[in-house]
Amino acid sequence: MKRIIYCLLIVLFVTNLSAQEGWYRQKSNTTNNLRGLYFLDSLIGWTCGGTGTILHTEDGGKIWKKQNSKSNKWLTSIQFLNNNIGWITSAGGTIQKTTDGGQNWILQNSNNSADLFDVFFIDSLKGWAVGDSGRILHTIDGGQNWEKQNSGVVNVLFSVSFIDSLKGFIVGDKGYILETNNSGQNWIIKETKLNRVLVQMQFIDSITGWAVGSDGNFGVILNTTNGGETWNSKFIDFAARV
Repeated sequence: MKRIIYCLLIVLFVTNLSAQEGWYRQKSNTTNNLRGLYFLDSLIGWTCGGTGTILHTEDGGKIWKKQNSKSNKWLTSIQFLNNNIGWITSAGGTIQKTTDGGQNWILQNSNNSADLFDVFFIDSLKGWAVGDSGRILHTIDGGQNWEKQNSGVVNVLFSVSFIDSLKGFIVGDKGYILETNNSGQNWIIKETKLNRVLVQMQFIDSITGWAVGSDGNFGVILNTTNGGETWNSKFIDFAARV
């Protein structure tokens, strides 16, 4: 399965999108702010955002159709394993799961009230969610039960990505990059020497990954080509966060 997360700098620098293709607006059929976005391939994708908004497309975004989340909360992230199975996180710490492509969403017991900002499943059983106050949640049964893991930090954690069932990374406030090699039983803080908010992370294989963020004045891209052992930074001269 090819995992695609659309994030402006990740698209520009990871997928080598040509300048000729450009960017153009799509009609979303909602006035709510949108935050989470996930595509399984070039056609099938979902996005989520304010007041429980979930939208689904099967034609690469030409037409977006609303799905019922049964929630009015701010939905912060979305991930699908295939056409049927997916998860959503939200403000207030809730997690929802679908097994029918988003037609129906079932609330899972996260045993958590801290805002969650990202979710990542490596397969149909093992997944992680991260959020406010250094919160990390882990499940080994598809989300029926979630248990807290000790991050060792109290800062906001914004994004999580795993290379395999053991090795994963988390980024967050103050330039934190956390790494685990045992499914999250222990998390190690990686030194970046950056006091910046890192908001998104993605690995495309076992050694190559990117993280993006900003300090309010400059955008920053971090890149690793050795599985997260070291990270190189590049600053972009614009103020907007990615």
